[in-house]
Amino acid sequence: MENNSQNHVTKKGAELNSSVNISRRNFSRIGAAAPILMSLASPSALGAPCLSNMMSGHLYQDRGQCSPGWSPGGWKNVGGSEPDWNSTPFQYGIYDPKATYTKGGGKKAKKCGHNSKNQPECYVEGTTLSEALGYYGLGCPSGLASVCHLPMATILNENTGGGTGNFAGHFVAALLNASHSGITYVITPSQLVGLYNDPSTIPEPYTGNIGSFLDSTW
Repeated sequence: MENNSQNHVTKKGAELNSSVNISRRNFSRIGAAAPILMSLASPSALGAPCLSNMMSGHLYQDRGQCSPGWSPGGWKNVGGSEPDWNSTPFQYGIYDPKATYTKGGGKKAKKCGHNSKNQPECYVEGTTLSEALGYYGLGCPSGLASVCHLPMATILNENTGGGTGNFAGHFVAALLNASHSGITYVITPSQLVGLYNDPSTIPEPYTGNIGSFLDSTW
C-alpha cells in the first residue's frame, strides 16, 4: 500500500465515491427508546454532559442532546453521503491513479488508474491518528502507540485492533464521530482519550471494556 501521511491534517481536494449508502445503527443500548434529536451544534458542545449523565445514570433526561455515531465499518468506506469525512477537519485521503492495490487477497499489485475509486489503497496522504489527536492538543494513548503514525483510513481498513484488544478502529471511529460537525456525539475527543487510558472510568455496564462501550454509541 502506498501512503504518504506526512503533514496533512485537512481534507481539501479529497476525491470521494458517492455510490455507497450506509445504514445507521440504533442508539437504544444507551438509554430509553426515545427519539434522538440530531443537532448541528459543535460536536464538542454537548459531549461532556451526555457522558456525565451516562455515568450518573440520568441519560434519560438529556437523551435528546446526544447523537449516535457511525461504526468503524461505516467510516472505513471510501465514500458515500454519510459518514462524510468532509464534515470533519480530517481527510480520508487523496485519490492517486499511480498508487497500487491488491484485490481479493491476491499478491499481485494492480495500478489504481482512474477506475478504482472504491479501493482504499488508492488513497494517499490521509490524516494520521497522531495528526488528528494533535489537532485537539492531545497525545496518543500508549496502547495505540504502534498505530498512531498510520493514516486513520488505514487503521480502519487494515488494523481494526479488535482481535488484539486495543480496539484501534473503534477509537478512530469514535474520534471521527466526535469531530463530525453534524453529530453531537456522546463523548468529546479528550473524554475519549481519558476513557481509553483509564477503562475503569467507563460508565456501567461497560466499565473496563472500551470496545463494548464504544459499540453502544453507534
